[in-house]
Amino acid sequence: MRHLPTLDENALIKTIATIDPAPPQKSWTSQVGSILGQALFDYSSALFISAAIAIAAAARQFKERRQRERVSLEILPPRERRRVQDLLAQAAILTGADRVVLGVFHNGSISFDGLHFSHLAIPFCYEHPSMPLLPEFLRDIPVSSIMRELEAIWKTPNNEFLARVDDCDSPCRYYLETRGVKQIVFRSKGLKSVDVLILGYHWTETHHWREQEREAIAPIEEEIVQIVRLAATHRLLSPAFGKRRH
Repeated sequence: MRHLPTLDENALIKTIATIDPAPPQKSWTSQVGSILGQALFDYSSALFISAAIAIAAAARQFKERRQRERVSLEILPPRERRRVQDLLAQAAILTGADRVVLGVFHNGSISFDGLHFSHLAIPFCYEHPSMPLLPEFLRDIPVSSIMRELEAIWKTPNNEFLARVDDCDSPCRYYLETRGVKQIVFRSKGLKSVDVLILGYHWTETHHWREQEREAIAPIEEEIVQIVRLAATHRLLSPAFGKRRH
């Protein structure tokens, strides 16, 4: 009778001892905690980066706004600003305009053929509450960049340019549409043969621009011209007040 092989207990123990133990399995709660911890870390990092970007953007906008505000501070003395704003509001009422814009020429130089300005500042603008903000408001624009528009004004007998969105070319139409209007009137005003400012009237709908409206706003425009003239004299007498900042 054959005997079954006997089991050597010592050998079995040695064999079992040489087998690497299986790594302990994490519980599902610890796995979930690890995932949540990583997600919270990623979220915190993204939140921190977003906050840093937002703060930097806000700081840049604040700096740009302060720089733009200097335009109005330099163009007119403090006591004249409220008066000009009131005059623009009156002009809007008399013409039915949704926006009235004041552009002031400055930084002039004299040559053999007269006085030339290098910049046009937009220090004041009256807008109906429903109107979007004018992109050029509180900006200082080089005259060379808008010479085409200025020549369109100056080539007319009365230095007045009227444009309607349905009647003008593509660049003009784009200008009107991006400013939320369907009609504009630009009027160049000055002293003798020197223009010192541009007044712009904007309407969201087509408007009948008539002679009686020109006559109604004439005293207002004349007062604005005189205010700008006096401010220019003040800057000449106080050069530091009118010094451009870069």
